[in-house]
Amino acid sequence: MPPPPPAANSAPVRWGILGAAAIADERVVPAMAASPLCEVVAVAARDAARARAFADRHAIPRAFARWEALLADPEVEAIYNPLPNHLHREWTIRAAEAGKHVLCEKPLALTTGEIDAMIAARARTGVEIEEALMCRDHPQWTAALALLAAGRIGDLRGQQASFCYMNRNPGDIRNRPETGGGGLRDIGSYAIAMTRLAFAAEPVAVMAHLERDPDFTTDRQAAMILAFPGGRLATLYAATQVQRYERLHLFGEAGWLALEAPYVQPPEHVCRLLVGQGAYPSVAPTEVIEIPPANHYRAMAERFSRRVRGARGAGAEARPLEWSRGTVAVTEALIASAESGRWETPAGACTAVG
Repeated sequence: MPPPPPAANSAPVRWGILGAAAIADERVVPAMAASPLCEVVAVAARDAARARAFADRHAIPRAFARWEALLADPEVEAIYNPLPNHLHREWTIRAAEAGKHVLCEKPLALTTGEIDAMIAARARTGVEIEEALMCRDHPQWTAALALLAAGRIGDLRGQQASFCYMNRNPGDIRNRPETGGGGLRDIGSYAIAMTRLAFAAEPVAVMAHLERDPDFTTDRQAAMILAFPGGRLATLYAATQVQRYERLHLFGEAGWLALEAPYVQPPEHVCRLLVGQGAYPSVAPTEVIEIPPANHYRAMAERFSRRVRGARGAGAEARPLEWSRGTVAVTEALIASAESGRWETPAGACTAVG
């Protein structure tokens, strides 16, 4: 089925929300509601009361008790899919085959094979499908990448990333192995993706150690090493049972760059890029660049909506599934390394290290 034609090139994209997940309720739908490019017209949940309550909170006109009903709604042009990880592939493909464009929460899939199926569905249907990696749409990343491209810290040689939170809720899908839970897939995916973006390369080998919760059996600590071409290295740490923290350090031959909140930024938060070049003590930046508050969920939804309307170029950049596939390939290799105790090569990467 072809995607529904837009009412007009400047008309807001009509969105449907596939599931009443907390991320949709608290972050994404309010961001869409604040944008003239988006109109949330429907929501579906498998519990009718939950769907209706979600719709009432956000003044959404239609609430469905079946996900299939949302996909059949002719007024819906695009789907936001925040379902549990193990359902991303099936319902993203079903939405595409119903003619809907799809913005799917991260991690996009559990395996590279699942993403290959999404790529095939995109080719069959002609719709837009992307991973909802909202941090990539924050202006602090535009600024950080520009600093790297300008050689501000010289040749980028290494990265250190940390992302942590506290969650011991046994009912949370992130703590359930059968739904694709665990810290590596949840918050580790941010660090993996943005490390790849900063290096503008794919790792050639990876190694990991996963420490698992004895009750949940999901990983609650992940220590990772990613080796990139040219001897470049990244060390990443993701944890789900320590206090909230995130930070990214990028080390160059002529200086260093730090992002204080590289992944999840409150919309009212002023982001700071810290630049250091040989100062003592070495932790003291020589320059602090402030990035004004921005809602990266809104920026993501607007950029995707522009693409749905046929725009291309600045403000409507593509985030191809093929690029998101790289994050899942690295994740698969890290899981394999934790089991084998050896360096592993992500699917599709070259085999040379260094």
